[in-house]
Amino acid sequence: MEKYIFKYPAADDLSGFDEAYVAAMDNKRRAAKKFIALIGAALTAFALYCIPFFQKIDTLFLLMLVMIVLYLFFSARQFVNKSELNLLAITADEEDMELTYYHGQSKKILHIKYADIRSARFSDDNYTSFQITFEPNEQSFVEEYDLKGNKLNAVCNGLFLFNINEKSYEQYFFMYVADKLFTIEKFDRNKKFLRKYGSSGEYLKRLEDGE
Repeated sequence: MEKYIFKYPAADDLSGFDEAYVAAMDNKRRAAKKFIALIGAALTAFALYCIPFFQKIDTLFLLMLVMIVLYLFFSARQFVNKSELNLLAITADEEDMELTYYHGQSKKILHIKYADIRSARFSDDNYTSFQITFEPNEQSFVEEYDLKGNKLNAVCNGLFLFNINEKSYEQYFFMYVADKLFTIEKFDRNKKFLRKYGSSGEYLKRLEDGE
């Protein structure tokens, strides 16, 4: 790939992406440990209350403990649901595309010729999930690495699933550029779509303005 139709991030070296993802994963783990510690402390206090000696404590204290435990439980659930982390680097030219997908404890790299794509479509109504079915061969294949850069045995069954961050250059590519390179099934920038997301230029301007 030399003449790019689309490239994100602009840098040829993805080491910055690697470092940003690893740092974000570390922050997520630290936050999760804090939640676990707080829940553990609240449960310990509740368990102590069940001991006869501590039952002399006011019932109001018990109610407060129950409320704290419930609050921490629901906060932890929201944290897990909202903290799912993924990054997507994209390089595309007229004939092929490379997607580097950071998710969980690894990154997967899809090298694909558009001619090998059997189907491509969004998997949700918010345009934050995408799937590509393709014919695996020497030109279209998947590589996988752990976060330390060690190569893993990637399972390539001809299906590549990934999430897309909202209000991002990743989403811009798949909503406004990708369908000019390959067919996206059941996708139409109709009036409803344009009312919500705007034209290509409007969406891109919002990204550049940091909205």
